[in-house]
Amino acid sequence: MEFLSKYPKYIFLFLIVCFLQFKSTAQVDSSGCSRMKRGLFNFSNNVSQTIVVQRKKKQQIETNRSTGVVTTFKITWLSACSYQLKQAWSNSKAQRKSNGVSTVVVIGKTGPLFYEYSCVCNNAADIEKSKGVMFVIKK
Repeated sequence: MEFLSKYPKYIFLFLIVCFLQFKSTAQVDSSGCSRMKRGLFNFSNNVSQTIVVQRKKKQQIETNRSTGVVTTFKITWLSACSYQLKQAWSNSKAQRKSNGVSTVVVIGKTGPLFYEYSCVCNNAADIEKSKGVMFVIKK
């Protein structure tokens, strides 16, 4: 107890540093969104076709398993759990009409092998609100 009464300022300072360290560690993406920034994923589109998604640093490549259509996007992370996709290229003439169009995606609930998302998805023809589940194939 003598130590506590002799050095109260130092003990108080030590406790503050410990608290701040704990707080900053606890705020490091406890939601799991950061695990979804890279990897191989898949989802089903609105006509039940499987889309395989390969996500790297600043690029996302989507391949429709049914049609063979490949579409490349520039990905910009807006926050830990939201990102913007801007279509850059597609091997489909119809899909190329959406080149330059942006969509913002918000990640909701995350799990070890999936995340739920919602977006206001833009394409050349219309704007559509969408929700779905993206499954992790490989991290």
